[in-house]
Amino acid sequence: MAVPVLLAVVGTRAEMLASASLIQVWRGTDPLRLPFQPRLLVTGQERTELDQVLDALGIEPDADLGAKTPHQTDAVVASRLLADLESALRHHGASAVLAVGSSATAWAAAVTAYLKGLPVVHLGAGVFELEGERPFPEWLHRRDLAWLADLHLCPDESCAEALRQETRTPGRIEVVGEGADDALAHALAHPPREGSDPTLSSLGEETPRVLLFIRRREHHADALRPLCRALDSLSERFSGGKGHADGVREANGADGVGGAREPDSHTETRGSRVEEPPSVAARAVRHDFVVVHSLQSHICDALTALLPKRDNVVGISPLPHAAFVREVARARLVVTDSAGVAREAALLRRPLVVIGSYSLLRSLPARGEGDWRLSEMNQESLESAIEGMLEKPVPPPAPASIAPPRAGERAADSILAWWRTGSVGRESRVGRAGRVTER
Repeated sequence: MAVPVLLAVVGTRAEMLASASLIQVWRGTDPLRLPFQPRLLVTGQERTELDQVLDALGIEPDADLGAKTPHQTDAVVASRLLADLESALRHHGASAVLAVGSSATAWAAAVTAYLKGLPVVHLGAGVFELEGERPFPEWLHRRDLAWLADLHLCPDESCAEALRQETRTPGRIEVVGEGADDALAHALAHPPREGSDPTLSSLGEETPRVLLFIRRREHHADALRPLCRALDSLSERFSGGKGHADGVREANGADGVGGAREPDSHTETRGSRVEEPPSVAARAVRHDFVVVHSLQSHICDALTALLPKRDNVVGISPLPHAAFVREVARARLVVTDSAGVAREAALLRRPLVVIGSYSLLRSLPARGEGDWRLSEMNQESLESAIEGMLEKPVPPPAPASIAPPRAGERAADSILAWWRTGSVGRESRVGRAGRVTER
C-alpha cells in the first residue's frame, strides 16, 4: 500500500523561514513513525531570496517548479502557478497540501488542492483587518485561505481569534507559534562565516547604520519616490561631512553666511562657546543608510534609479539570512514595510519605523511604546519618524541569542494529531462538497 503524500508548497523567502523548522522536524523523524510522506515543493516565486534561505538552513527541496520569470504580471504568475501546481499534485500523488503564509503560491496551492478535493493545512494562518484592500494582494489570499483550509496553524492567539470571528471559517484552529522565530534563533546561533556584501565592507564599522528593507507591492515604481526623497534629505543631514559647528548651525536653520548663530532660548552659552541641545548636535554625526531591496523588478529597478547618489547611501541585493540578521542586529534603526523583518527587529530590540499600518503591528511581539514608530509612505511622515527615532538614545546591543519557540515541533504534532483523526481522504471530499453548497 502506497504511503500518502503531504505536499508542502513554498514560494517565498518568508514562507521558507516560517516553515523551515517544521520541514526539519519531519526530515529528522523516522519515516516509519509518520502516517504520511512529507515532501517539499518550491515554486520559485522568489528565486534568489528563497534559495538563500534553503542554502543557509541546508534544506534540499524534493521538487522545484521554477514558475517565476522576470517582469511577469500578477495575473500571469497566478495562472501559471495554478496550472503548474495541478500537474505537480498529480505527479506527486498528493493526499493533502500544506500552504504557508499568504503569497500567490499559498493561495494557488490551496485553490488547486480544493479543486482536486484535497484537504489543506495552512501554516501561518490568520486574517487581516481590511484596510482599503491592503496589504495587496495578501488581504484577498488570506481570506480565501481562511475558508479553504481544513487545519489552521496560527502563530499566536490573536490570529486564532481573528479566524474564529470569521463565521464561515471551517476546520480546526490551533496556535503553534511563529516558525520564523525558530529560523531567527538558528541564524543567531550560526553566524555567517563569509564576509558581508562587498558594498557593506566599504562602510565604517563604527558608523551608525540605518537599515531599510522594502518589499511591499504597494510600494513600487513611483510609490518609492517619497522614500527616496526622504533619504536624500536625511542622508545630507546625517552626512557628517561638515565640521561639528557648521553641521549644528545648518540643522538649526542658520543661513550659512559667516559668523556663529546667536544663542536663543534653546541654547546655553559657556564663555565664547555656544552649546546646543544633544538632539541637535547628534544630527551632525554621520549615519550610513543601507537599503536592502527585493529583486522584484518593480522595486529593484525603481530604487536603482531613484536612490540618492551620496556616499552614505548604499543599495544592496538581498543578503543570505544569517548575514541579514547580523545587519539587523547591528543597526541603529530599522525601517521596513515587511512584517517578517519588523518582527526580527523587534525580537533583536532594534528601534523600528514601520511603513504602512495594515495589520503589520499584529506581527510584533510586545514592546515598549518608544521602540517603534508608524509612518505612511510620504516624505514628511518618513523624515519625521526616522529623525525622531535617531534623536533617541543609542539602543543597547542586540541579544546574542533568543529562545526558539519550537514552532516546528508544535506544528508537526498538530498535523500528526489532525491526520490521525481520519480527516484525510474520507472527510475531505464529502465535507468539501457540502461546503460548496453552503457558501
